[in-house]
Amino acid sequence: MARRVQNNAAEPDSERVVRQMKSRQAKLELRLDELSREHERLQSVLRRYVDLYSFGPIGYFTLDGSGTIRDVNLTGCGLLGQPRSRLLGRRFRSFVTPDTQPDFLELLSILPRSRKKESCEVSLRRDSESSVPVRVQAVASGDEDVFYLAVMDIADRKQAEDALKESEARLELAQRCAGAGVWDWDLATGRLNWSRELFALFGLDPSQDETTFEMWDAVLHPDDKALSYDRIERAIENGTPLSSDYRVVRPDGEIRWISALGRTTCDQSGTPLRMTGICIDITDRKREQEALVQSREQIARVLESISDAFFTLDRDWRFTYVNNEAERILMKSRDQLIGSSIWAEFPEAVGTAFQTNYQRSVTERVDVQFEAYYAPFGVWFEVRAYPHQDGLSVYFRDCTDRRAAQEASALASRRNARIANILQQSLISPQLPIQPKGYEIAARYLPALSEAEVCGDFYDLIDLGASRIGIVIGDVVGKGLGAAARVAAVKYTLRSYAYLNDHPSKVMEITNSALCKDTFAESDMLTAFFAVLDVETGNLTYANAGHEPPCLRHTDRTVELLSEGGPMFTGMDDYAYTERTTSLRDEDVLVLLTDGIAEARRDSLSELFGERELMSCLLKLEGASAEETVNGVLEDAVSFAGGELRDDVAVVVIRKTGGEKEQDGQDLFDLCFRCHPVCWPLQAI
Repeated sequence: MARRVQNNAAEPDSERVVRQMKSRQAKLELRLDELSREHERLQSVLRRYVDLYSFGPIGYFTLDGSGTIRDVNLTGCGLLGQPRSRLLGRRFRSFVTPDTQPDFLELLSILPRSRKKESCEVSLRRDSESSVPVRVQAVASGDEDVFYLAVMDIADRKQAEDALKESEARLELAQRCAGAGVWDWDLATGRLNWSRELFALFGLDPSQDETTFEMWDAVLHPDDKALSYDRIERAIENGTPLSSDYRVVRPDGEIRWISALGRTTCDQSGTPLRMTGICIDITDRKREQEALVQSREQIARVLESISDAFFTLDRDWRFTYVNNEAERILMKSRDQLIGSSIWAEFPEAVGTAFQTNYQRSVTERVDVQFEAYYAPFGVWFEVRAYPHQDGLSVYFRDCTDRRAAQEASALASRRNARIANILQQSLISPQLPIQPKGYEIAARYLPALSEAEVCGDFYDLIDLGASRIGIVIGDVVGKGLGAAARVAAVKYTLRSYAYLNDHPSKVMEITNSALCKDTFAESDMLTAFFAVLDVETGNLTYANAGHEPPCLRHTDRTVELLSEGGPMFTGMDDYAYTERTTSLRDEDVLVLLTDGIAEARRDSLSELFGERELMSCLLKLEGASAEETVNGVLEDAVSFAGGELRDDVAVVVIRKTGGEKEQDGQDLFDLCFRCHPVCWPLQAI
């Protein structure tokens, strides 16, 4: 040991210094390694911070004391829709919309004084047309006049808030419109929450600090308390929906009816936690129910006082009501009838029109009206039956005397019809006086089945000499003797002037002028068609005075409407009519008719027989004789109108015979419809 000490002491000072320096160097190298590692860690943290700063969901801005942007991250650039280079050096306020700039400027003004985080909400303009709502949180630097802003996009939150406000507004509107209010009752704490509309429903002040069960009890009508409490308790205990109608007495004394609907919510063990529901003001409905009861009582009084007999039946055909008149006619009291089946009380009605119509009314849900004879009483009844959800209501009356009067009237009408028919035949002879060689002429007059008067339709054939015949068809407005007189006047006036003038247009002008001197009412209007046929050449010259245009079917499968002329005869003197000449070739057919056919309706609807149906009829009748054509046109018109024409009709058909018929195989639909000066294919009609 002594030797080591001596050796150490003998070491030179230089060696000691070298050792100390080496030791210090090693420590410094270790420290340097630690510092390098710390530097790398700090660089990594800095990079993460920079990434977080640049790419985070929040926009970061650094502003100087004047509010100029000195730094901004990428999210901030995205909020403003500008690259970083175009933002630096610009004032942040220039991007704030004018309506929110006051809030932002106030924020900047208080930051230097507060030295704590402040916030506001503004809107930033991204371009000239769009903006984004943001929340700005800002703080001032402690040492420098610098502001740090964190800007968050709150567009989604704003939309959610707006949607919530809109939903709440709709709920409030729905409650106001429905006269309703919602409530929530915490069964554990007893705390109640009412909507403002529920306070209004009860006539209470919604600004009260606390809503209690006692508040509801205070407005509850005394007579309804026990039942209302019982319903609530049973709903909670049984877990069933609450449905309770009760009255409330408002502070101003007004009594209102309330319908409460609620549902109980329980925990997993079944313990009731809360009850939520809605209260609806049903005062108006209650009043309507009371009014309905009063109305029914009033109806009963009316039914007892009416002259008609009346009773009601349920779905099982049992009497539920019988008025006084029904008791008298049926010769049974209401005590006997009510609750009994109509078929058991009146078995003779089974299988008759009474049972058939009653069952049809109930089954098909249609009103029925009929007349039927009930043999046991020897009486005819007029019956009207109306179905309803509970059964059938029946009004009936004795119509025996009326039916006897109607039968007498019908007998007189038939007698008058025979007289009218005789008079009509004197004006329109069923036998045609002219049948020129080379032609077939057929005509038919058919009076309306429901009429028993002389009608205004007429036709005439006139031998004008020189191989010419005059053809007339017309229609006078009205029926009866007045119409017969006008038919005679027109027929014989046309005849007279036809002998004196060769031009149909002139004949029509002179006839119109002559008739206008005797026309004294608008109902005297009439239509007429007059043509002169040269039976040698087939030339037909005509003038039409507002009549249904006759149809001339040619053998080349075209149909010509003869409409040239002028207006109907209405007393307009000096009217100039025009005329046109066409020709009948071999196998051509000319069809003249009145509006009873052209205006025949299908099932009282707006669809008319018209030209389309007439063309279709002529297609089927190609090659038919004049008589067959007359019958075919009438049959098609009657069928179209459902079996009965509602107006009288006259039809005249002139067919020029000779020439070869078309081959049966040729397409009949090649027939065209021609109206001067244009020709249309039939398919286009």
